[in-house]
Amino acid sequence: MKIPKILVHILFWAGLVISVAGAIMGLISDASYLGANPFSLQSLALLFGQIASPVWEGLALITGAVIIGRLYGAS
Repeated sequence: MKIPKILVHILFWAGLVISVAGAIMGLISDASYLGANPFSLQSLALLFGQIASPVWEGLALITGAVIIGRLYGAS
């Protein structure tokens, strides 16, 4: 029963790292365009497209870790 406990920690931290690093990388990749056109709808859509995907992926991993932790904690 030690493997699921280790897996939960790995999934949780991987999800957290993916969320934070993805958001930072999205901001960095769009920084030049956002500096030129800070309030255009295209810049906001580009920013949302670059940041939303890794954040959702990270949240999915964190949610999976919580579910696995609760399932193995209850058994």
